[in-house]
Amino acid sequence: MGGIVTSSCRDYLPLLKSVSKRGDLTLLTELCDHMGSHGIEFDESVYCYILNACINGSNPDQFIRSLNEMLKEVEVLQTEESIEVLQRFSFLSLFIFTVMSRNPRWVLRECQILSSGVCSVCGSTMSKLTLSVTDKRDIAQKVERLIESSRKSMKLQSIGSKESGPDRLKNFLEFKEFLKKKGPYDILLDGANIAHYKQNFEGGSFDYNQIDMLATYLISQGYKILIVLHEHHFGKDYTTLPEVGCRR
Repeated sequence: MGGIVTSSCRDYLPLLKSVSKRGDLTLLTELCDHMGSHGIEFDESVYCYILNACINGSNPDQFIRSLNEMLKEVEVLQTEESIEVLQRFSFLSLFIFTVMSRNPRWVLRECQILSSGVCSVCGSTMSKLTLSVTDKRDIAQKVERLIESSRKSMKLQSIGSKESGPDRLKNFLEFKEFLKKKGPYDILLDGANIAHYKQNFEGGSFDYNQIDMLATYLISQGYKILIVLHEHHFGKDYTTLPEVGCRR
């Protein structure tokens, strides 16, 4: 394990997936310890692999312990992988595992988080995460260090990206200068997510009108907005995008 050098949780995911399928909790623990010793924070996917390893290794008690650890770090489970592993465990608990009888408070139900932040099933209110100025500064510094490290690394190119480490740093510094000159902004819009919203159907597309409608509304309410889109989304058909607050 000592020979692995990496900077991202994502780099470990293929290995975690393989070990998880085998149900090898010993090796998975060693791998997670290695990640922790290198300051790599676990995301929801890592915990899902840990939980699946517990199931595949027939260790329901460790599943419960790992789930409790997961919920300390991930307040709301949002990915389909999380839902699937919990459904799988719940199903097996009815026929194979006896852990549920010793933990009757664990109930798996679909819920909605209301606009008030209240869970529609249990009635609990989600805690509000507030970032201090120091927290925001720390995050910004970590992002800049990550980009700087990619410039120095031999692993300069991301999958599906034509951008090398030096290019990424150059673009990032240009973006910072842009924000200094044009900012600050009230709202940042992730254009791709907005354009793809509810387009997962036959005939669905990258809908620029959805970006246009939201941007137009926010501008009418007095907000200064910044729309972020990858350059490959820009072409002759993007002219409906509002010019205010856009940066290519």
